Amino acid sequence: MCGSSLMSNLHSLWEQLEQFEQIPYWYLRYIIRYVEPLRDLAGNKLLAFEEQEPSEVLLIDIIEYVEPLRQEAWKKLLDRKPSNTDLLFIVENVDSMGYKAWNQLVKQGVTNDELVQIIVTVESLREEAWKQLLYQTPNDWDLIHIIQYVAPLRKKAWEIFRSRNPSIGELLQIIMYVKTFASGSLGKISRVKSLKMRS
Repeated sequence: MCGSSLMSNLHSLWEQLEQFEQIPYWYLRYIIRYVEPLRDLAGNKLLAFEEQEPSEVLLIDIIEYVEPLRQEAWKKLLDRKPSNTDLLFIVENVDSMGYKAWNQLVKQGVTNDELVQIIVTVESLREEAWKQLLYQTPNDWDLIHIIQYVAPLRKKAWEIFRSRNPSIGELLQIIMYVKTFASGSLGKISRVKSLKMRS
């Protein structure tokens, strides 16, 4: 079946769907996620619901999949006071809205765990999230996670971590995952052991 014929058939099916008094929202959600040629139509239908405003989940689907409706869905989402989890999903999955969602996340009170997740997964916001994490004071496990998974920040995180007199267990954790710092960690372990033997 050629592309134009497929499009014609899809739009014909959509017209038949519209004859129903109300299309269940989960049908519209399925179309938004999996039927690209009809995403705009399904998204507009969801946003126009009069009896019930679309939920945060549906608005996030529109933001993720329906580019022409992103700004409208974003405004509605802000009115619903999105959770940090909602915003984090947008930061990680919708490049064009990532910075707006990031600013809202900081405004609402981003946690250290969320910052570490952004540092690991969102390269475009890594430096800003790192600065925010430093401002909020990372704990040892925040730093270990960054040392393990974020090569560009590994050295900076390591310098902070090693200045805190880490335990043998924490140093072994780094040795297990990051060969780059194995020699430095081994040196730290030997010093910790010698200090314990003296005490």
